[in-house]
Amino acid sequence: MDSHVFISHSGFVIEAEPPPYKKDQLQPHLSKEILFYHYEKHHLGYVKKANQLLKENPEFSSIVNLEGLIQVAREENKIDFIQ
Repeated sequence: MDSHVFISHSGFVIEAEPPPYKKDQLQPHLSKEILFYHYEKHHLGYVKKANQLLKENPEFSSIVNLEGLIQVAREENKIDFIQ
């Protein structure tokens, strides 16, 4: 499980913590624009889609980790949240 994504059983939502570094701290290897796009668009996009999946499927509330959510979503043919 990604260390920046965790499942909270109070309301059962997936939350994303901010990266443990400033967005310009990895320059010149990665620009702050690339990190912004990766985190703000990709990472937070997956979190938003996973939370929408949980909201639309209350039967998934017994799932205890992200891997379990992905497995059940695949089995139920609701996997579009990670594509």
